Amino acid sequence: IGLLLWNGFTSPTEQTSIDPEASARWHAAAALQGNLDALAVFGGCLRTGTGVGKCKNIALGLRCIDYSASVGNPSGVNKKGVMMESNDDYFGAMRLYRECYEDESKRTNALLLFNFGYCLIHGDGVDNDVEEGENIWKDAVALAPEEGSEEAAWFLYQQYSERGDMEKARHYLDIAADLGLEDAVMERRDNS
Repeated sequence: IGLLLWNGFTSPTEQTSIDPEASARWHAAAALQGNLDALAVFGGCLRTGTGVGKCKNIALGLRCIDYSASVGNPSGVNKKGVMMESNDDYFGAMRLYRECYEDESKRTNALLLFNFGYCLIHGDGVDNDVEEGENIWKDAVALAPEEGSEEAAWFLYQQYSERGDMEKARHYLDIAADLGLEDAVMERRDNS
């Protein structure tokens, strides 16, 4: 429920708007029950102040994210890795991403897989390896509709378009558009 309220959702019978405060409350409740994904997300809310009003607490938010990452939770690893990237520590981020990815039971976070694949393709913190990065993006797409799968599909569309493989490009464009990525929706409409 927390993620649905974070992103807003639409069904054939109803539409729910984005509600960061309700999302933060649901994530906090789930974190208190031991859900490490929720702990990482709530840590992000505390760190940035999103949905928590005057309760913004950067240090506590960072500790929540760090704990979640330290026990190998993919959501925590992803949040910590992105923070490391934002501080130009690509090598540290890549180490975290790779350690998490090497444990097949933790390949459950499409956004982490997207970020890991991006670093591999672009050589951020590692020698670039386009083939491995694209394969990891395909793993992320396979987790659809998880957050990050739509970005992986969009970037695969771009990769295949640049190489002129329009059949594969169209396949990934359709996935990204079907998952609601606005750029992909517009691109598909323009290409129809």
